[in-house]
Amino acid sequence: MNREATATDVLLLKRRPFRDGGDLLEGLSRCAGRVAGVLRRSSRSILDPPVLVHLVRREGPGLDTFSQPVVQTGYSGIRRNLDSMLVAGFLGRLYLASLPQDEPNETVFEALCQVYEALGEGVDARACGLWGQSKLLDCLGLAPQLRGCVLCGLEPVFGFSAADGGVLCRSCFQGNGFRVVEAELSLARLLRLASLRQVSSELLDPDAVRVAGKIYKAQFQTHLELSADYFKRVLPRKGEKA
Repeated sequence: MNREATATDVLLLKRRPFRDGGDLLEGLSRCAGRVAGVLRRSSRSILDPPVLVHLVRREGPGLDTFSQPVVQTGYSGIRRNLDSMLVAGFLGRLYLASLPQDEPNETVFEALCQVYEALGEGVDARACGLWGQSKLLDCLGLAPQLRGCVLCGLEPVFGFSAADGGVLCRSCFQGNGFRVVEAELSLARLLRLASLRQVSSELLDPDAVRVAGKIYKAQFQTHLELSADYFKRVLPRKGEKA
């Protein structure tokens, strides 16, 4: 027997055609976590992910059903910039892969909405992508320790190990991870503490960007066992075409 229908805000992140002209939608619900359901006879142009909608969700023994969608925020600015579109898609896939089904996490929901708002307003796509990963790890309790050796507390740091959960000094680093130096950790440390709007383009040193991305990838792969496919180059290098 179906449960009662509930109205909720859903950040739609993925859409696939379903039988009889419907769509299978996946996204994050403000009150229910990661959700998926079928929406009959949807308007494809209006519901292009990412889009924040208010809809009615009815849970079923198999697939849930969605109905009466009302668009709250369309994030149209994202579609005017290729880098923003690429980062939005990457984060949508990453959040869906990292979160459990039907486990509410409003902090995660609000964080991803904030990232999409920033992308739509033209905030640097690199900053949005890195901050979105840092925030997700933090919300999941998987944020790495980036100050002082995670095993003995000593500084300076010499390497990073996702298996150990953070940076390591020379004595504790046994090669299970990769080498880092203090200067390369500046951005990852900032991302842990700063709001998204505080991460300006001037702070995105190429080496620090590379190391921050490498740290986040290692955390997701080690602790959530995500495939390396999620982390293929998101943005092209300067001069390359996407």
